[in-house]
Amino acid sequence: MYGTEPPPGDWPYRLDDLQTVYGPGPWPFHRRIERTEWHPTNPLITHQVDTGTTEPTSVRLSPDPGGAWYNRNHYVTLSPAGGAVHARLSLYVARQGMGALVRSANLVLDLSAAAVAVPDGCPPALREQAEEKGRRLLAFLVEACAERDTRAAEPRQVLHSLLRKDDPNMP
Repeated sequence: MYGTEPPPGDWPYRLDDLQTVYGPGPWPFHRRIERTEWHPTNPLITHQVDTGTTEPTSVRLSPDPGGAWYNRNHYVTLSPAGGAVHARLSLYVARQGMGALVRSANLVLDLSAAAVAVPDGCPPALREQAEEKGRRLLAFLVEACAERDTRAAEPRQVLHSLLRKDDPNMP
């Protein structure tokens, strides 16, 4: 798999995980907790049963520049960590062969202060890119929290546009 440059223009990060639901607390993304039970009509197999509870979970995002997938080195994993959010992402360094040279980075996002902490070890040439991606990630989280606060059960507006197209209720 070859790396690519970041998408051009102004684009948002979007959720590309359909198994996520909204839950309580400062972190909006949760997963349903299920338990394994014996199947009621076939005691030789088991099936999953929803317990009705959720727990915070990590999510994967990708850029959504309007109807195209920019995956590869552009995926971001957001994970709750106490009052902060850890973002694991890649920063584009330069073209190399048929792909790109990238560098991994871990940002810390503070939702309450709307702040992004870029590691001190981030090279100056990549710091602006890291800060810009951090701002886009914060904007995504603010939008997701706003959607959750409307009592939405599942993410809809923050889903990647290619995942929403088949839903007739989506704009």
